Amino acid sequence: MQEIIKLVSSIRQDIAKMSTQLSRVSITHAQRLHDEWLTSDQVMFILKIGESTLKTLRRNGQLPYSKVNGILYFRAVDVEDLLKRYYINPSSKDNTSTFRNKPRKEKE
Repeated sequence: MQEIIKLVSSIRQDIAKMSTQLSRVSITHAQRLHDEWLTSDQVMFILKIGESTLKTLRRNGQLPYSKVNGILYFRAVDVEDLLKRYYINPSSKDNTSTFRNKPRKEKE
């Protein structure tokens, strides 16, 4: 019986250690995402957009960026924020949110 109690205690300690390690990994991943920088090509690939649309997002201030030696860099978290800002909830009645300059005309 004493051995079982020791075994259970050891398992509890192992679980506590793993929980702490998982918390550290989660924080590290979130911080890395916040600090990660993407190139224009990567952003266009992620958003499935072309150069002109990316340029429009930059000019309209919808997607912040940095420019170093002529190369544009975007924070991954800003790209994620853009996607969240224009997220369309299927259960919502207003599904007109878009980052295009002009609203699409409905076909008659």
